[in-house]
Parts: sequence; C-alpha cells; structure tokens
Amino acid sequence: MEIRPSTNNRLLIIDDDPGIGTFVAKVGRALGFATCQCTNAVEFEKGYKEFMPTVVVTDLQMPGVDGIQLLRNLGEKKCTASILIISGMDVKTLGSAKELGKLNGLKIVGCMQKPLALAELRQTLKDAQNEQNPVSEQDLAAAVDEGQLTPYYQPKAARNQKGEWIIDGVESLIRWPHPKHGMIMPDDFIPLAEETGQIVPLTTYVIDHAVRQMVDWHCGGLKLDVSVNVSASTLDEIDFPDRISALMEQYGLDNRMLTLEITESTAMTRQDLILDILTRLRIKGFSLSMDDFGTGYSSLKQLFKLPFSELKIDRSFVKELDNNHEARTLTTAMVTLAHQLGLTVCAEGVETRSALDFLGSLGCDRVQGYLISRPVLPDQIPKCVEDWGKS
Repeated sequence: MEIRPSTNNRLLIIDDDPGIGTFVAKVGRALGFATCQCTNAVEFEKGYKEFMPTVVVTDLQMPGVDGIQLLRNLGEKKCTASILIISGMDVKTLGSAKELGKLNGLKIVGCMQKPLALAELRQTLKDAQNEQNPVSEQDLAAAVDEGQLTPYYQPKAARNQKGEWIIDGVESLIRWPHPKHGMIMPDDFIPLAEETGQIVPLTTYVIDHAVRQMVDWHCGGLKLDVSVNVSASTLDEIDFPDRISALMEQYGLDNRMLTLEITESTAMTRQDLILDILTRLRIKGFSLSMDDFGTGYSSLKQLFKLPFSELKIDRSFVKELDNNHEARTLTTAMVTLAHQLGLTVCAEGVETRSALDFLGSLGCDRVQGYLISRPVLPDQIPKCVEDWGKS
C-alpha cells in the first residue's frame, strides 16, 4: 500500500553524498514524509524557503558551507523544524554540534554516526514526525483541569551501610495520554505550559498527587520519599513554601520526605526571590536538588549561594561512563565537589551495571535509571521494589 505524503510532514535533506540523501529520503517517504534532497548550500537555501520543512537532516562535513555554519544560519532564521545531525565524525564532535544547535535555539532531535543504521534512522524520523503534531493551549488547559495528565514514578536507589543499592524513593514524572496523539512526553508540553501559565496549576497537581501517593504507599508498608520538578514560575509565588508545608501537615507527612528538583537555569532567575523561597523551604525541612547539573549556564557559586541539599548529575554524563574517559573524569569531579560542599549526589540515566559499580566506587549516594526501573504507574512501584531486591 502506498503511503501518501502529508503536507504536515516535509523532510529536507542536505548531504554532499547523493547516496546518503537518497537513503534518508527513502526512509522518510516510507513514513509519509514529502522529501527534498540537496547536495549544497545553494540548493538547501532554496529548498528551505520553498519547501518549508518540518524536519531537516544535515551532514556536518560539506564543501562550501559546513554543517556548523548551516546550524548557525538556521538559528538566525528562527527555524522551528526538528533537526537530525548526521556525520562520520566522532561522538564528541557530534555532541558539540548538538549543543551548538541548542544554543542557537534549534530543536535538535538526534545525532547519528555514519554509516546510518536503518532502525535508528527510522525511529528518529518517526519521533520527529510525531513532534510535528503539537497540542494547543486549550487542549493543555482542559487536560490540567480534567486531570487527564498521569503521574508516573521512577524508582531511585540509595546505598545502605553494607554498600547495597536499595530503592528508597521515586521521582514523579508526568505523562499525557492524549486521545489523538498518543502518549505525549513532558518535553513536548512543559514548554507550552510555561508559555501559557499552565505550569503553576500543573505543578500543584503533580505535588498533590505525589503527596497522596506517598500516603498510600506508607499505608501499604512502603516507606518511599518522592521528588518532584519545580519550575521558575512556581518559585515566583512567595507563599509556595507555606502551601506545600500545609499540604504535608494535612496528610501527616514529614517534610523531609519531599524533594524539590530545580534546574540550574531556574536557579539563575530572580535570584533575590529564589533565595528567599528556597531558604524558607529548607528551613521547613524540604530537600532541594539542583537538577541536570553540568548542562546549564549558572556559576558554580549557585551551589553555595543557594541552599541546595543535593546535586543531580545529568544523564548526558552518566550514559557515557562505560566508554568515555572524559565523562568518567567529569563525573568523578562532580561527586567530589558535591561532597566537599556537604551535598548528597544523585546520578540519573544509569543503564548498565558497570556504570552503577563505577558510581558506587565514587561514593555516589543515589542513582536512578533504566537499570533500576523505567518510570511506571504508581501501582507498579511495589513490584519494582520487590524485583530490585531480588536482583
């Protein structure tokens, strides 16, 4: 059966090797993309203007205008297409190109080394295709009001005195099972929530659910603490510490059972107000975690100017521990720094036993990742704890 291309899915490819472009285009057309191939910057400029792509695939090594220049130009054009970078260059160079693209405000959906793997290319293009079906502000408002958003929980393991990893907490991760678009992940609706003011009621919903869920687990004999992500918008509300403290008291929970995860970029906004609110949260006993450490742009001064109790190492470092010496060196430095500042350390994105063992050798306090468990619905958490205990 022929799949007719949708005008909402337009794939623009630039690669000086026509064979690579033809291969990518063929995979794209099988997914329903209309495709346009280019081998040089002049063709690409014309294609970008006339074809109006929703997805761009670009090589890095090209004569005339290289991939880095092209990404810079797309950033200047305020390009909203999803972008896949492909190259025969090493992983580190690909990673640098990805970060440059993000710094230019581009939506980088992936980096792939040549020769391209068919399954990976197909899945990446499919994911990019799905991202081109955005939900509206009205959809999101209705989802928040009607409780359509579903909290999932990812277990976190801590080392006990015997050096064993024991699940003792979870992180709340919201999902949106959309009736039309299927499961929508946070990266695809949290920015919309921030832009439209829905993030405050959304955060309130997540915290309320987490607190009630803690009570349910405790009643079942499962003592787990919970961490939730908090945005800068929520921390603009001066009464925020009082409200969540009252909620914990209402359910008879110790404030220390709730950890608030705050990104580096959030910590940089309205520092006078942030300092006020975070300090009051710590006085009330809540734990504060600096999330995604190492990926933002804040000064290291934030670690001791603001009252954090935990540093969370971003998955981009942890996933490279098995094969990247620099990732191991940087992770070692972050663990050491945190401990010297009196902070505990949580590493996210742990997927292999060797990475877990390495983090254990550094004295890392907590870990989370697919090795422990994927995010699951709350009623599956007891089984996750039981299964991990048998591993």
